[in-house]
Amino acid sequence: MLTNVIFTFAQTNCDHPDYAPLVALYEATDGDNWITSWDLSNCDVCSYSGIICNEDGRVARIRLDENNLTGFIPSEISELEYLTTLNLSRNNLSGTIPSDIGNLTNITTLYLNSNQLSGNIPSKIGDLAQLADLRLDFNSLSGGIPTSLGNLINIFNLALRENNLTGSIPGSLGNLSLGNFLILDNNNLSGSLPKELSTFGSQREINPNARGGINVANNNLSGCYPIEFKAFCRTDFRLIVDGNENLSDFSEFCFFEDGVCDTTMLSCNNLQFISDSNKVVVNGLSASSKLEVIGKNTNYQTILICDGDCVANQEITNLSSGDYTVKVNLFDGNNYCYREEVVTISGNTTTNGAANCDNLSFKSESNQIIVEGLTASYNKVEIIGQKTNWQVIPICDGDCSPTLFIPDLEPGEYAVKINQSGNDGSYCYREESVMVSEENINTSADCDNLNFLAADEQITIEGLTASYDKVEIIGRNTDWQVVPICEGDCADTQIISDLAAGEYSVKVNQGGSDGSYCYREEQVILENGSSNRNGALEFAENLVLYPNPARDRVNVQLPNLNFQKGAVHIYNVFGQQILTTSIDQFNQDVLTVDLNSFENGIYVATIQLDGSAIFSRRFVVEHLR
Repeated sequence: MLTNVIFTFAQTNCDHPDYAPLVALYEATDGDNWITSWDLSNCDVCSYSGIICNEDGRVARIRLDENNLTGFIPSEISELEYLTTLNLSRNNLSGTIPSDIGNLTNITTLYLNSNQLSGNIPSKIGDLAQLADLRLDFNSLSGGIPTSLGNLINIFNLALRENNLTGSIPGSLGNLSLGNFLILDNNNLSGSLPKELSTFGSQREINPNARGGINVANNNLSGCYPIEFKAFCRTDFRLIVDGNENLSDFSEFCFFEDGVCDTTMLSCNNLQFISDSNKVVVNGLSASSKLEVIGKNTNYQTILICDGDCVANQEITNLSSGDYTVKVNLFDGNNYCYREEVVTISGNTTTNGAANCDNLSFKSESNQIIVEGLTASYNKVEIIGQKTNWQVIPICDGDCSPTLFIPDLEPGEYAVKINQSGNDGSYCYREESVMVSEENINTSADCDNLNFLAADEQITIEGLTASYDKVEIIGRNTDWQVVPICEGDCADTQIISDLAAGEYSVKVNQGGSDGSYCYREEQVILENGSSNRNGALEFAENLVLYPNPARDRVNVQLPNLNFQKGAVHIYNVFGQQILTTSIDQFNQDVLTVDLNSFENGIYVATIQLDGSAIFSRRFVVEHLR
């Protein structure tokens, strides 16, 4: 009874506007038995453990996770009008989520996960327009997913996994175009996947090292895949559907176009590829298609021809002799397909004195390098490598022969540098890496002799003996993202290790010193795989950076997973390191980075784990000053 008297006295004599809501939270959650409690006789609420105030002394963040909170969430919590973060996760809270929580209009982070909360998800949560990160997972919530959650247009991470949610997935979640993760697995959701869901994350910041996606595994979903979901097969987004017995297999949908709801799916088989002199004509494109080309004479770099502005009979012009791979992503309304075709251009060699570095040919024979195509009015050739002590050696300058021999070279790798200019004012520069071997080994492209072997946790590729080899891999366990393995530096026997079990498509491009080129794609199945990548993918799934664009600060959510050490590095657009923070120097879910000293522009936050597993997020700084 004495405690109540003292408590009432403290409450009535504290005039801080946020004191009463905090007292209500303390009482409702058995604050006397928290691991770290509060002294309510102290009116300075900003000094309470787990409370962070803004510059005006108002409560901005509450972090009471893993603090033995028992009881319920009081409705008075909604009176904290300046609250931006509420983290009550990993406690023993029960009861329902108060609907008044929808009055916290400034909140950006709401963590109520890993408790014993029950009842429905309040529809008023959809009124939290600033919310970027919502975690209600690992509770006992029931009922359907409110369609109002589709109003959370600034959301990055929405996690509802491991509850008792029922009903269908609302198509309104497709409105969350900035989202990175939609985690709905291990519930009792039913019905089919709505086609509107395909636009979830469609306007997120794209980064080739960043992963995200939608997880609806272990529900009661059924039916087929809307054709719009084809976009999930070739992006950095994952769609995880395991454990839905009546839902078509997603890998079959991606690889073989099985299980598609729309049987009128567009076919790339009707495309025509016609080579004519120095050009290739692709017939049958739609305006919204994407066309690319790659080959030895593009330095094995993918060249974009058109994207969203293609014509029906699209020309690829000014091609020199050689083999090219033409890549087509064909879109027509809601339909999609992909095709690659190897096309040969022959007999197109410039002889008019104009600069044309695309026509140059580089060969290595025994102890010499042969450069063909030096037909410009002016040619300059230089060479550099380890065997030249990294000194640039001039070979010829203005007096080069059309076919130039660079003899008496020691075995090793050289960079051949060529400047060309023509009487017509044209100019070009090209630098080519050429390997001189001890013996005259055949380094021609020969994809037929490649051998693909599957073993525990790894895929082995034998026969990578061409002058240039490029290996990539894609599959469900790479999130349907093409992952580069090696390019130009592949071993003759290349091992791709530490792979999870599943089916992969291995892509190999080869270019020979004799101008030959080939491409091969092989399907490989691993029965047994490594779990290491799964841990890294789980980290990526829960990694969130917000807000983006950012002003004075940016937050990086760092999941609590089993990694020994790590660091967060921030780089500017020029690759200069601006900031480094060691992850093992703090014990918190969210790392906040002060951006006041940063200039406006684009930055990349890179998270390195155990010295090897690296994930990156790009963000923009836009100060108002």
